[in-house]
Parts: sequence; C-alpha cells; structure tokens
Amino acid sequence: MKNTKIKVMAITMASAVLLQACTQVIDAIIVTTEEAAQSAAYAIALNPNGMMAQVEDAIALADAEGICAFESDSTIHRVDVDTNDVDFDYVLDYNFNRTCNGDMPQKFSLTAAGSGFYDAPKMKADDAVTLDMSLSGLSEGADYRWLNSTFRRQGALKSKLFSFIDFENDLTLTLSNIKISKATGFAETGIGNLKISTKTAGNHKYYFNGTIGFLPGRKAVIKIKDETFLVDLVSGEIIR
Repeated sequence: MKNTKIKVMAITMASAVLLQACTQVIDAIIVTTEEAAQSAAYAIALNPNGMMAQVEDAIALADAEGICAFESDSTIHRVDVDTNDVDFDYVLDYNFNRTCNGDMPQKFSLTAAGSGFYDAPKMKADDAVTLDMSLSGLSEGADYRWLNSTFRRQGALKSKLFSFIDFENDLTLTLSNIKISKATGFAETGIGNLKISTKTAGNHKYYFNGTIGFLPGRKAVIKIKDETFLVDLVSGEIIR
C-alpha cells in the first residue's frame, strides 16, 4: 500500500508540474513586432478611422469659407458605410479654431477625444482616441500644408495574426512638420516618433519604440527595432 500511495502522489505531482508548465507557456505568448506595427498601421490609416481620418476632417474644417478667424466645437460620428473589409464606429468630440493674418487663414488647431471600435482583417480593437493637431500653410499661395500632432490610442486589441492573442495597447505618435499634399490631403514626407506599450494575460509587458516615415502615394514605412514594414495609409494593411 505504501508503494501505491507513493506512485499516486508522484503521478499527481507530475500532473501539477505539467499544468504549471502549460500555464507558463500560455501566459508567455508575446506580442510580436509585426503585431505592434499592425496596431500602429490601423491606428493611423484612413479606413479604420485612424489618424488620417482626423487629418481629413481637420483639412475640411481649416478650408471652411466665411469668417476668417473662428473657434467652435462639434461631435463627429464616423461609422463604416462602405463595402471595404473594415467595420468601425467612433464618436469623437472636436474643439477647433482658425487664426488669420488679416483676411488670410494662417493656422488651424484641433483637439479631439472619444472612443469606438474597429474590426479589420488582421486585428480588432475597442479603444479611446485623443489628439492635439495643428495645420499651417493655409494661404492660397502655399504649396503644402504642414502638420504637427500628438496622437494617442489606448484600449483592448485582439490580434488575428499568429496566436490570436488579446492584449492591452497604448500607442503614442508624435509628428513634427509633416508635409501634406494640397492635391490629395495625404502626407508625402516627414518622420514621426512611435511608442507602443502592450500587456498580455499574466501581466506580461512589451515595449516598442520606432518611427513612421511618410511617402507619396498614400504609403508609409514603419520601423520598429530592426524590422521595416510598408503600410497602405488607406486600408491600414502591412503590404511588405
């Protein structure tokens, strides 16, 4: 009987060790560099209601006719109504103003805060948005607009890549003197700084610092660590 009890105890202990090992493997599932880059691409791109959608709104407001200098606010509800591959629904509160030099528009500033969700081919999110943005180069004689902005997205994400993990994401993008085409409304040159912190189950935290470089043709290059990702700024898809 003693031997039997020892065997049972040994089997029980082995099972516990195996269960603990499996739990550690599950908890240690990491957010990859590509997943971090994809979260940034969706946060910036037009179709998932990323930052380029707010830039589009800012340009429309900055070009408003009528009284030159003004200050106002508005609630913007953006929801997907097209047949593209992204579903989204966001409500943002805008506060904005335009300053002038005489009768000539000079600078436009916009702050925004709100929340919503998107569901895209490679990721989905339920997150909050804040931004502080300014546009200069508004005069008729200026060839380009110039964008400066601090942009932040915080919330819960689910990856559809690799391990299909859930994670918390906190993304900050800082832009200085980004050149915006007056013809397309899209950034053509300029580099921004990107910071992403993530947390997975088991309180595992991962940090990613990188840059985003804007290119003509509605494209951008995200660089994180030693990896480079070419991004479509309309769809948000990594296309490298």
